[in-house]
Amino acid sequence: MRNFVAMAALLWLVGSSATANAQYEIEPAEDPEAGDEVQPWHFDLDAAVGTTTVRFVNQFDIANMCPTADPCAIPNIAQAAFRGTAGIGYKGFTLEGAYTLGLEGAPTPTYRVLNVGVRFDTSWDGLFSLFFRFSMVHRMGEVGGEGAHAGVGILARPHQMLAFYGEISADITTGVAFNEGQQPIFSYATFFVGGIRFSLGP
Repeated sequence: MRNFVAMAALLWLVGSSATANAQYEIEPAEDPEAGDEVQPWHFDLDAAVGTTTVRFVNQFDIANMCPTADPCAIPNIAQAAFRGTAGIGYKGFTLEGAYTLGLEGAPTPTYRVLNVGVRFDTSWDGLFSLFFRFSMVHRMGEVGGEGAHAGVGILARPHQMLAFYGEISADITTGVAFNEGQQPIFSYATFFVGGIRFSLGP
């Protein structure tokens, strides 16, 4: 009888220990990196410098003929430029506005460009990604115009809050040429820029 009681007590202790062990093991462990999860919402600030060239197309370019001995072509405008961009986005989709300023003064005509549009990133948290920009254009200054803009770039993101990129883009606009009041049919501009982007999450 004494052996039986001792055996029962031993089995009870072993069972209690196993139950306590099982309860301890199934408790979820805290993930130390849970607070480091990348937030899908972000506010971006870009600063970029590069070169831009504005070209004008008039009726003589289309017809490939000039009625006078004087040059009919409207001179291009080529200059360095600075562009600042601010945007708010969710994952790979961002609404943004940009302001571009020509860095060269007279005798080169000056102009400023305001863009409002969207940006699509193929990856919003990866080390590398492609991005595409589409926007409306309002060009001001000596060479005005209204139109549309499109661009593509590649971005390297060493840190979630910091990225570097290169971009090529172009816009096409209506507008008035600066050369003695000549009226082009349309104008188009190309941009080659390199920039830095700061991203802030909520």
